[in-house]
Amino acid sequence: MKNLCGGFCSLLKKLKILKKRKSPNIDSRTNALLYNELFERLKLYDKIILYLDHNFGGGCEKYFWDQVRLLSKNEIIIRIQYIYQNKCYKLSLNGACLEFSILDINLTDIIRRFKNTTIDEIYINNIISYPSIEEVFGVIKFLKVRNSEQKVVFLGHDYYSVCPNYVLVKPDSELCGGKCTPDCFKKCFAALDPLFMNSDITQELDIENWRGLWRKFFIDYVDEFRCFSKYSKEVFENIFPELAAKMTLVPHKFVPFKNTINVAVIGTIVRHKGAGVLEELVDYFDSNNIWDVKIFIIGGYYGKLEKSKKVKILGNYERENLPAILKEQNIDIIFIPSVMGETFCYTAQEAVNTEYPVLCFNIGGQAEQIKQYDKGRILGCKNPASVYNAICEVYKNLK
Repeated sequence: MKNLCGGFCSLLKKLKILKKRKSPNIDSRTNALLYNELFERLKLYDKIILYLDHNFGGGCEKYFWDQVRLLSKNEIIIRIQYIYQNKCYKLSLNGACLEFSILDINLTDIIRRFKNTTIDEIYINNIISYPSIEEVFGVIKFLKVRNSEQKVVFLGHDYYSVCPNYVLVKPDSELCGGKCTPDCFKKCFAALDPLFMNSDITQELDIENWRGLWRKFFIDYVDEFRCFSKYSKEVFENIFPELAAKMTLVPHKFVPFKNTINVAVIGTIVRHKGAGVLEELVDYFDSNNIWDVKIFIIGGYYGKLEKSKKVKILGNYERENLPAILKEQNIDIIFIPSVMGETFCYTAQEAVNTEYPVLCFNIGGQAEQIKQYDKGRILGCKNPASVYNAICEVYKNLK
């Protein structure tokens, strides 16, 4: 596998440990309540987008969160990921500051729950590791038949549709480029890790039949086949020439590293004042390769983030100097991470008086003040993805 996976090798070592875990216990009664909550929330949005995705991080993860940041207030994304290590699917509702997760077993059953919901767009971000590509094709057919106006976009992040050896590199490290024969695939099969294989892939797989499954799906149900480089577009066109008219070239946009969102946290930060919230947020940044947010703690801090490159601790301050400090550090947003119901919260009062946008949780005296502030934002969820989404949305509206 070493020669095939390239930069994925370190990731695979971690994932092989996770593969030993047992499937989580999934309570049908709890799931029924969560689905009800999901569909109630979806009613608040004019446009609903579905993403089918893996959970291995990397460029697909970065691409997904870039798209979340581009959402308007009236748009929401339902993300379905296959969690290989637990042998189940995860549904997340991402957009604005909303995210909660549902774990479920059967993809077809999940999709049929959406029979009374209009999904406007479907994006196939990456379905490597899904138990069956034919099941994926079937559920998209189910949705597309119900809504012929629905747009289906395939994102060419890799060459899985060309060959289960999705990097198109032979075991001897020679570039294949998709020009493989049945005998060639048998050699690659011996080196493939089970992590990236499903019920459709066996050593006897006829590579032309594999491509034929994808070709029929692309022709019948995909409206756009999006490529990210000229090279990849040429590879796909060589294998699927019938799709040339559907293929688009949309290179990833590079966002300069200096374009960070500077978030100030003011006051003395201990556990009940949100030290744990900040630690989880920074862990989330690290796990998802998020570099575009930096936290400035203006005040005393008692936690575990002293060595983090995403955090700058400025120490105690005089109240009258706060506006100057915020300006000097190019602060964009103030976040009050306190998890206790404050009796009043002088920090919230200070934050409001600076006239910067202020975020806090829907708790106690701090929420009372922020709700009355026209630049205030109340966060319904404490999980780090929700906090990050809210920060990005508030920042986008600033610009």
